[in-house]
Amino acid sequence: MPFPLAETLGLTGTLAVAALGYWQWRRTQRSGSYLQDRTAAYKEVWDALEEINLYVRRGQFDKERFDALVREANTRIIKHGLHVAEKDRDLAAAYMRALEAVGEVLSQPGVDVAFKQVQDDMAVTASGKLLPTGMADVYRDAIQEMERSRKRVIDSFRRMIGAGQI
Repeated sequence: MPFPLAETLGLTGTLAVAALGYWQWRRTQRSGSYLQDRTAAYKEVWDALEEINLYVRRGQFDKERFDALVREANTRIIKHGLHVAEKDRDLAAAYMRALEAVGEVLSQPGVDVAFKQVQDDMAVTASGKLLPTGMADVYRDAIQEMERSRKRVIDSFRRMIGAGQI
């Protein structure tokens, strides 16, 4: 009785393809879970950063409350360290520093009339883009840096969660 070479090779090939398919399926499952976890982590960190932003824009800056919100954001960043890239942690830190600078400027007593209008606009419309030309440089610089920093965070976070692929 001759050895069934064709059948043996066919069976070996079928088993190899099945094993490869299973391996790829498992890899995709793990990868998909990681991507979902990363997306959730970025969204959670973003929510914490925007809590700080909304607090600062209200114009009732209290350093202790601000520090508590920053601690919460940092806790989320540390908690999700596996998923949040180091460059994004740095961008988030820069954004929080810019928010702190705006908060401190917003809370200064005796702000000028031009800035008071911007402060009101920021609290109501979340818009700091239309800055009066007569505004003191310290106000203008703080708000512009906050907007630039926020945009950098948004752009990077969107890339990381794949929003640019939609």
